[in-house]
Amino acid sequence: MVTRSQLVALQKEYAELQNRLQESETLFQISFSQAPVGMVQCGLDGQIWKANQKFCEIVGYTGEELRSRSFEDLTHPEDLNVELVWARKLVNAEIDTYSLQKRYLRKDGAIARVSLRVDLVRDGKGLAHSVMGFITEITHAQGRIDPIKDEVRQEKAERERAEAALHEYEARFERLAKTLPGMVYQYRQYLNPTYDIFTYISPACREIYELEPEAVLNNCQLMWQTIHPEDSPGFAHSFICAAQTGKEWRYQWRIITASGQLKWLQGAAKMSPQPDGAMLWDGMVLDITDRKLVDDSMRQQIEMLDQANDSILIRDLNDYIQYWNQGAERLYGWSLTEVKGQYIHEFLQTSFPEPLPKIMTSFLRDGHWRGELVHTKRDGTQVVVDSRWSLQRDEQNHPRAILEINTDISDRKQAELALKNSEARFRTTFEQAAVGVAHVDFQGRFIRINQRFCDIVGYSKAEMLTLTFQEITHSEDLDLDWELAQQVKREQITHYSIEKRYIRKDNTWIWVNLTVAMEQDGSYWISVVEDISDRKKAEAARLQSEAQLREKVEREELLNRLTSQIRNSLDLDRILETVVSELQRVLNLDRCYFLWHQTEPISVWSCIQEAKRPTLDRFLGEYPIPENSFLYRRLIEGEIVWCDDLAQSPDLDWHTVYLEYGFRAILLVPLRKSNGKLGVICCANSGETRPWKLSEIHLLEAVRDCMEIAIFQAELYKEATARSQELEQTLKKLQKTQTQLIQSEKMAGLGQLVAGIAHEINNPVSFIFGNIIHARDYLSDLLAVVELYDQHYPNPGPEILDKANEVDLEFLKEDFSKLLDSMEQGAIRIREIVTSLRTFSRYDEAALKDVDIHSGIESSLMILKNRLDSQGNRPEIELIRNYGTLPMVECFASELNQVFINILTNAIDAIDEAYSRQSNRQEPGKIWIQTQVLPGDRIAIQIKDNGCGISEDSLARLFDPFFTTKPIGKGTGLGLATSYQIAVDRHKGGLQCTSTPGIGSEFTIELPIHQDQFHKDEKR
Repeated sequence: MVTRSQLVALQKEYAELQNRLQESETLFQISFSQAPVGMVQCGLDGQIWKANQKFCEIVGYTGEELRSRSFEDLTHPEDLNVELVWARKLVNAEIDTYSLQKRYLRKDGAIARVSLRVDLVRDGKGLAHSVMGFITEITHAQGRIDPIKDEVRQEKAERERAEAALHEYEARFERLAKTLPGMVYQYRQYLNPTYDIFTYISPACREIYELEPEAVLNNCQLMWQTIHPEDSPGFAHSFICAAQTGKEWRYQWRIITASGQLKWLQGAAKMSPQPDGAMLWDGMVLDITDRKLVDDSMRQQIEMLDQANDSILIRDLNDYIQYWNQGAERLYGWSLTEVKGQYIHEFLQTSFPEPLPKIMTSFLRDGHWRGELVHTKRDGTQVVVDSRWSLQRDEQNHPRAILEINTDISDRKQAELALKNSEARFRTTFEQAAVGVAHVDFQGRFIRINQRFCDIVGYSKAEMLTLTFQEITHSEDLDLDWELAQQVKREQITHYSIEKRYIRKDNTWIWVNLTVAMEQDGSYWISVVEDISDRKKAEAARLQSEAQLREKVEREELLNRLTSQIRNSLDLDRILETVVSELQRVLNLDRCYFLWHQTEPISVWSCIQEAKRPTLDRFLGEYPIPENSFLYRRLIEGEIVWCDDLAQSPDLDWHTVYLEYGFRAILLVPLRKSNGKLGVICCANSGETRPWKLSEIHLLEAVRDCMEIAIFQAELYKEATARSQELEQTLKKLQKTQTQLIQSEKMAGLGQLVAGIAHEINNPVSFIFGNIIHARDYLSDLLAVVELYDQHYPNPGPEILDKANEVDLEFLKEDFSKLLDSMEQGAIRIREIVTSLRTFSRYDEAALKDVDIHSGIESSLMILKNRLDSQGNRPEIELIRNYGTLPMVECFASELNQVFINILTNAIDAIDEAYSRQSNRQEPGKIWIQTQVLPGDRIAIQIKDNGCGISEDSLARLFDPFFTTKPIGKGTGLGLATSYQIAVDRHKGGLQCTSTPGIGSEFTIELPIHQDQFHKDEKR
């Protein structure tokens, strides 16, 4: 803390500094005005700003008169070109000073010969600000030249006086530079941050931070609290890096002032260690908000130029290329890096319509020029362009650069050439043309027309001349045809070709290919018409054939997939579940069921499996079969039956199904088990009729054949299971009558057999749970038998004793029970993992569901647990959960889980990469997960890491397909592109990423809570 006495002392010191600064400024003004050498300050354009009395005496003008003139006005014409060369180098910051002898034109017409030194003056940012000239007159008072030696001595003395005045001015200028806009401060930093303090803050703190310097001196936290939250970590990190390396600190960041203004600041400071262990920072802070806005504006303008289709380039007054956009790169084939600094006319081998000097004379006079040029592209081909030149001027209206815009008109020129050549042959070929040709005025009336055109549309020539093309054009094609015709008329395009329909005289319509271009003089349109009706019919037939073939391929793929799935399972319930689910999904059915025919105690249909749309009622259960049902008899006979519209069917059985169960369309496919039991696949629609296709019936027949085979295999498996159980009972009886060794061998053999059977039925977890209980019983029985042997045969033979010692029987008794406990815990762990994987995959939630977002996040973290644990040189990654209270969110759960795991995987990879780059990294890896409800019926999930971060260039392309920042083999570039598609396209939400290299990245996922308005047809 700063004491009151220290504050008073600092205030006194500050007042003294202000007085000394005012005195220095006064001395500078006195020295400037009374200097024995001429001193003049000019802008970068040469305009005189200020001159002292000595300079006014040399040139004979008053100070007020000089402010309306430039140094060019006063310079002798013969000396001007030489000085302009040096002046340009000075203004362009190629040199900092130059000296020469020159002649001034005095007001009274005389000539003053002077020795001149010119220095470049820079502002606080190091940019060129103005120039300062120091002038010593070397002309004799009577106009007579002194001898050489006297002149040299006089010039040397004058030069020494000028240099002394210059040194004095530079020293004063250095002091004045401290008063430039910006806040100067001194900050004392200790190992304990609570002791940190500002020891000096300049008054500019009020303008920049809207804080009183005294308040900041009393509480340095006031300044740190203004830092934008997103920039705070980077700001702190930059100070830490500067302190560790001892280098000068430089950084740009944002603040939010008390009035709510957002400002960009740039800071610089140097550190010096103090005897008490503190670090003293002397620095300056500048407000660069305006510059940032200008940079953003310039960047936007450049992006707009790059998006233009035309070739846009800028060249200097000597015709050397300074800039060209991506349109120029596409047109000519060279990038900006390759062409910058090239002489444009030689580089592009330009052919001009008239001599270049004549063009430049007109261009410099008018400030603009337009004409057609021929350029040579990178591949050696030539291109004709419509070139527009504009002269760019600076604020003083001096020519600065040339803006050139080139439009490729090669196609138009070729079309014009073709049109011109064809015009010569028009009169002899017009009527004999194999295609229809017509001339049409700009109202659409036919001016002239050939016979082929009349044959195409079925009108005579006389009838056609009374019509417009709008009257015979199909209404659906008219708008496009008219719009393109207007573009040709406006010369926006040279021609166009479209496929359209004409209405013939007999009211039928015919397909034609229409090509339209402008007549050479721009008086009317020329239309060329080709009859393509036969081709259109062939295309329609081809498309129909392709559709049929595509449908057949899709059915075959479905059948192959379904066949593979039901044959890979021996579980009958799973087979039936797979069949109804796949058929309901692929055939887009309202309902799909499987029914068994039960005869005991009464004849009923038992529905045991179903797949349906979510809004429909469940149909599982038993349903009685009416007596004398004709439908039942047809199914018993193995006949496939169907009805497209039950409501309109005259069949009583179908009408009964419609009234009792609400089915509108139905398809029933019977199948039999090996024991003769009847099963039925039922496909039904509840709301609308459905014409059942023959391909669908054939598909179901094939599915039925596969199911019958699969059911037969399942029955064989069931029988084998029963027989294996009998074998197990037999083995148990044999164990009671054999020795312990034989029993152990049999148990091992039985365990191998049962393990093999369990592996074959693909149900190992259930096997473990089902047999651990029995294993405990067997162990108890075996131990009881062993104890009985010990009681009745206390003195076993040597062979038995050796064996008992070899296997360590006492240890086996104690450890076997622990072994079973470990197996049970392992099985429980497997079940938990499977449950977590099921939650993650959500295979039964492919459609829209109301789900708990937090459970999806947790399942993803469960899968990535091994990645989160410590790895090599990286400690365990810390998870920081900040879950809000979220409602159930309607979404595609499995797809959304894929987004979570993609982003979390990238966060882990970024932390690993940060550790690989910083081998001595001390900061632990962290991942923050935050959820919250947003206004507008939306939620946000934020996943943030402190990994290596992403560069600005990569951030712009982060969601592009196949773009990845990872090394080859570590990423495909599809993860974030897919995540973006799921979040934005599928869920109508948002996915953004902000990142700071070296600090970390943050992904924000926004989702609507309800998807009804986006996926009306997908919510099932």
